[in-house]
Amino acid sequence: MQMNGSILISQPSFIVLDVLTFPRSGPWRMMLLASVGLVPLATCANLMVLCACVLRRFDKPMVLYIALTAVADSLWIMIFMSTVFRTLLVGRRQLSFPECLAQVYVIDLIYVEQAIIFWIMDIDRHWAVFHPFSHVAWASQRHRALIQVGSATAVVAMIIAVYPILAFQLQFCSFEVVIFDALCTLEIMVRTACGRQTAPDIVMLVIASSILTLIAGTLSYSYWRIVSTYGCAAGTLDVKSKALHTCGTQAMVFALKFFTGFALILINRMEEDQGALRFMLTIMMVCVPSCANPLVYGLRTKEIWDPLATVRTSRSSNQPQILPLTC
Repeated sequence: MQMNGSILISQPSFIVLDVLTFPRSGPWRMMLLASVGLVPLATCANLMVLCACVLRRFDKPMVLYIALTAVADSLWIMIFMSTVFRTLLVGRRQLSFPECLAQVYVIDLIYVEQAIIFWIMDIDRHWAVFHPFSHVAWASQRHRALIQVGSATAVVAMIIAVYPILAFQLQFCSFEVVIFDALCTLEIMVRTACGRQTAPDIVMLVIASSILTLIAGTLSYSYWRIVSTYGCAAGTLDVKSKALHTCGTQAMVFALKFFTGFALILINRMEEDQGALRFMLTIMMVCVPSCANPLVYGLRTKEIWDPLATVRTSRSSNQPQILPLTC
């Protein structure tokens, strides 16, 4: 197919990631170095939370959800940041079109999986607070939580499988497409394409908006019920502060991760080059939740802190004591 004298191609041979114009000096260099240091710290924190869940043998659904969150956060920050830094080191990186689509699928799958686990955790917490008896009866069968998460993951995998299909619908002007970003994203590919952009753009925006609306709506309703019931009603100051602090910290993590991701989708649709702003939002979207989630869902949760404290106490008690020498 030809358009304005140029041949339109549905499947280019190569995708070139070009970050030679990416900001690398001044505060951007400091942000890069800081994000490099956050990767091992966030990974170790999530692995520590995962070990605590293993010590509890996943005896509660919430423990299973926290363990899956730790796994997803670790994969997210390691895969995402390693891909970004690999491109930043070489400046220009050439990928085949299938390799680029695989990168799009894996990154978006982990991102949406984090969102779905977050949503399941919020529903489980709301159910346990307001319907404790039915929740205990349901949680007594451990396989139910695993089936629930597995079914949700299968649905997410099928939804994200639409993204590579949408990429095949795009038409490009060259067999070698240059993307001015550190990794392949469907938003940038839509912006770079020369034809058939409308349908993939609309479908992708509908999927992102639906997921964000579902999670934000569930989160707002659940936290409003918890705060109005325990934060504003008569009760001890400790119960009120715990309810407000729990809802506030988790809402902050949700806002930092998913609203920055939605902002990235909107920025990628702008005609102007917003490389610096996109880079800052990307670092926030990747690093902040992966570092905050182990604290919010893990180390501040009694089910996770107790096994770690027990291991620490047992190890300190088993250390040999050095007796003073006496004459």
